[in-house]
Amino acid sequence: MALYRVVKYQALGNDYLILDPNRNASLPGREEIIRLCDRHYGFGADGLLLGPVEMSADRFSLQLYNPDGSAFEKSGNGLRIFARYIYDETYCSRRHFFLQTPGESLEAEIGDGEDIRIAIGRAEFSSLKIQATGHDRRIINEDLLVRDRVYPINAVSVGNPHCVVFRDVLDEEEIKNYGPFFENHHIFPQRINVQFVKVLDRKNLQILIWERGAGFTLASGTSSCAAFAVAQSAGLVDEDVTVHMPGGQLRVVRDAKKVIWLSGPAEKVYEGEASV
Repeated sequence: MALYRVVKYQALGNDYLILDPNRNASLPGREEIIRLCDRHYGFGADGLLLGPVEMSADRFSLQLYNPDGSAFEKSGNGLRIFARYIYDETYCSRRHFFLQTPGESLEAEIGDGEDIRIAIGRAEFSSLKIQATGHDRRIINEDLLVRDRVYPINAVSVGNPHCVVFRDVLDEEEIKNYGPFFENHHIFPQRINVQFVKVLDRKNLQILIWERGAGFTLASGTSSCAAFAVAQSAGLVDEDVTVHMPGGQLRVVRDAKKVIWLSGPAEKVYEGEASV
């Protein structure tokens, strides 16, 4: 067994462990990550952030892991949490800096209040970006048989893949029952994140989330951005929207360069050590 020091943060109930390589003698493997994220045998979390792996004056790299130990590309709440950690631990005294994931560099801003802003990037609607099977196309209102129901789906990438389904009524039991079948559908060989979305008005969306590798979650930053991107593309909302989730609200804004910005709170919960 190895001893790991971790810090836990939450953003609207979406919780992540941060394992800092600079403050640990060894790094966890997949089984150790699963154990640390387990809510019965470990600290419990929706994922683990490993970093800063490398850093300069204004750039800090990290790796992201699901609670099942698999690596993934991006988490809006996870990135905002990591930005808060970098600032809290005085790795950077500036309020504007960059986070480097294995796939891209993202701007981060620490607000005067509790809000942390992340430039998530531009939405991509090509099925190749989403890694969906079949010819390259925009998956918009495409019927998909999921278990015993046909759903009209919309797919988008905001640095990670999402399947957006508009619903007149949101039902937690429905997304919990059908989420695993969406996530592991053969059309998405790399699996996918799922959002059930209700348009409240032009400035407000309500969503439920099934997260790839994590399951039902109270909040998700990239899910908020994906729901916004699809709704905005369909002309259903404006370019400045509040997304309502069981864990709370996030603001999503698209700027003049078509870059989607995500903002909301994140806070430290506790820190501790565990042998796994």
